[in-house]
Amino acid sequence: MASTDVVVIGGGVIGASVAYYLAKAKMNVTVFERRELASEATGSNYGGLPLQTTHSPDLIRESARMYRNLGEELGSDIELEQTGSYLLMDNEDQLPMLEAHAKEMLRHGIRVDILTGRELREIDPDIAADVPGGSRCSDGFIVNPMKVAYAYAGAAKKLGAQLQTFTEVKQIRVENRRVKSVISSKGEVETKFVVLAAGAWAPLLGSTLNLRIHVIPRRGEIILTEAFPIGKIRYMMDADYLLTSSNLEAVKTSTDPRIRLGISAVLTQPKHGNWLIGTSRDFPGYDKSNTVETLTIIARRAVRFVPKLKHANIIRTMAGLRPFCENGHPIISSVDAVEGLVLATGHHGEGVGLAPVTGKLVSEIITSRPTMPIEEFRYEG
Repeated sequence: MASTDVVVIGGGVIGASVAYYLAKAKMNVTVFERRELASEATGSNYGGLPLQTTHSPDLIRESARMYRNLGEELGSDIELEQTGSYLLMDNEDQLPMLEAHAKEMLRHGIRVDILTGRELREIDPDIAADVPGGSRCSDGFIVNPMKVAYAYAGAAKKLGAQLQTFTEVKQIRVENRRVKSVISSKGEVETKFVVLAAGAWAPLLGSTLNLRIHVIPRRGEIILTEAFPIGKIRYMMDADYLLTSSNLEAVKTSTDPRIRLGISAVLTQPKHGNWLIGTSRDFPGYDKSNTVETLTIIARRAVRFVPKLKHANIIRTMAGLRPFCENGHPIISSVDAVEGLVLATGHHGEGVGLAPVTGKLVSEIITSRPTMPIEEFRYEG
């Protein structure tokens, strides 16, 4: 039987990051991905790291620090650009919410400035004339999620990691409450540790071990447009993002179809000029199809803030399933019931943003001890 120190299940940006930091720590690592690398949520992502909308400020600040030199460390261009991020108000009633949120972020070491509508349009005249204001986090930036995942995977491979794509894990074998091996569609591999980094699919494998992983798939639909001249504000979000991303009760009880679908405008413009426009947050199970209703509302919401996009040609649409954790935080944790099993899932819409720090912490869980407090990310069955 083949053997390895660690099996990582999942070849998205989280799994690839985990593989790299483990390989960097001199561990023998094998990654199993049932399709191509970055083929699920990582590949249907607008690539933003806003900082000001995070649910895990300590983690995102450390991840942002790691990102600044990540391309150089991995030897690959991940298209990181310090664009800043903007939350745009739809109406003046949202100002108290933005002000309170800015104060809360500052308490966690993330500076957010409140801007008037005039100040926004002085920065970028393409912002709609009736947008009354917003907030800006100058530390926000964008990356190419696919390039981040492939850069991590490539660097891990150079350090000796094995990447097994188009290989589905069928079973995690446990003996005497300890990880023994992993059985895949290509055979069995003996291992000391398994890292379950399968995103929204993690609960399915967890259930085979009688574990209830509190993660459910939440669909996000995105529109990709033709290229435009590079704008001045290239990463912006509807202020309703603060509602639709985290206030599940409001989403469930709202009579507004847009809110019930979890839709708020999120727009990023990478250096090639195309606009990535999202996003929605509904719960269709494992259905990744696009819907006309959702895409229409997303497009209208984007035009509300950037009117010039009304005549944009659409190149394609996509949808991904984000792993939504019921307590609002990711799970980065060992599992008491199964020695050798580590979970790295539940990142919701922050998987790309939190990938570096997640990979580092998982490596530390296995090889030494975490260098940051992670109790709030602990798995509770």
